[in-house]
Amino acid sequence: MEAPPLNDCCSICHDDFTLACQANCSHWFC
Repeated sequence: MEAPPLNDCCSICHDDFTLACQANCSHWFC
């Protein structure tokens, strides 16, 4: 698994990644 983008935020909560997870489609969320 890759690391989440450093200059991006969670597309669900719109905050910085805290416990980032990557979905099978390669999208990141926390």
